[in-house]
Parts: sequence; structure tokens; C-alpha cells
Amino acid sequence: MTERAFPPLRTFTCPQCGVPLNPDQPDCFFACTHCGSSLFLDLEALMPVATCQVMIPPAEAPLHVRRHLADLALEKNIELSDVDLIFLPFWEKQNDSRLIRASAAFPQPDLKNPSVSREIFLPETLPAGSEIMPIDTQPDPQAEPRLLYLPFYRVKVTRPEQHGLFLCSAVSGTVYGPSITQEPDPKVAGLFRSYAGIFLTALAVSVCINPPGVVLALNAFLFPAAYLVGRMLIESSARQ
Repeated sequence: MTERAFPPLRTFTCPQCGVPLNPDQPDCFFACTHCGSSLFLDLEALMPVATCQVMIPPAEAPLHVRRHLADLALEKNIELSDVDLIFLPFWEKQNDSRLIRASAAFPQPDLKNPSVSREIFLPETLPAGSEIMPIDTQPDPQAEPRLLYLPFYRVKVTRPEQHGLFLCSAVSGTVYGPSITQEPDPKVAGLFRSYAGIFLTALAVSVCINPPGVVLALNAFLFPAAYLVGRMLIESSARQ
């Protein structure tokens, strides 16, 4: 039995050259048969779609992430693994310097529009093994919808009992991602625990014998001393 072709959904007009088009399935990427423009068909609209060339090789992505973590003083005891190339969608407005995220996988609401040349975006032209992230937000209803898929390397960062996914732009090398909390310095943490113990002991004594001046005098000495000593330990740890 001959397989039946899917009937055309409706007739659209290419937003670049104006030629009528009859796509045969929803939510797909295809090229205009006349001008070759890359297009994406939503259920309700046909919109231009583009991408940018991958400028950074996969081996450099962990280096950018490690440098980013070093700027945050989080470079100790980390392991980087699972470098994947993904393409994240952004909504683009004409004559606007910002891109609005179209996927919740990007950690920020917007992004500066990169001033680099655009390329055609079709799944069959992307690097092997790369992943296209789905669109899960809606464009501005007052603007003509345009899509820009930017390439990112997704890098897994692991620390003891912690892990996170960071995104490294494959165009500029800029790193985005969740913040991995810095573990407190054990010397500083122990110091403040000691001061807390002394303060609670003094408070218990004051409750028993009711001399408020003792507690005030201890506070006046302990807390400035704790601040100065703790600051010296933190600066010493940062230099190591």
C-alpha cells in the first residue's frame, strides 16, 4: 500500500523573499525553496531562524569554566566532565541589542546579541552529536518573531557532595551557570564556634548572677577580636 503524504497545513509566505510555502508538518526547520533562508514553523507562525558559527573548540570549554571558577575563588577540589555541545534558542527583536531566552535551560533572562555573522540553521548542518534545546517560552506578541540558536558547551562541574552544570558560549567563551557555594574555611568556622561558646557561657553566668556589665564587656572585646582574626585567616587562605 502506498504511504499517504501528510497534507499541507496551510500556505505561508517566506518572511525573507515573500514566496508562498506549503510546509507539510508543524514544529520543523526547513529552508525556503526560493531564497534558501532558514525558517522555523510554529503551529501559528513561520519565522526566520539563524545561528552563529562555533568559534571555540570543545577542548577549550573546560579551561574557560575553570578560569570562571577561579575568579569566584571556587577552583579548589573541582572536576570538569561531560562536555556537550547544545544549541539554545533566543527570541530576537529587530534593532534590539538584547536577546530574550526562549529556553529555561539558560540561567539568565536575556543575553547581549553577539556581533558576529549569522549562518543557516538546519539540524542536518549542525555538528554531529550536538543537541537542539526545545523552545518553552513565547515571543513578544507585539514584535515579529525571530529565532537565534546560539551554540554553548554544557560542562559538568563536580565538587565534594556538590555538582552543577555551567554553560560556556561556543562563540565568545563567556561562562554562565549556577553558583557553587564556597565551603567555609575550617579555621574561621572553628574560631567563630569558639567565640559563640564563650558568649553563651558568659550569657549563662549573667543569668545566674545578674551582672550585665560582664556580658557587655565581653562582647566589646570578643566580637572586634573575632572580626580581625577571622579577616586575617580569610586573607591568608585566599593567598594560598
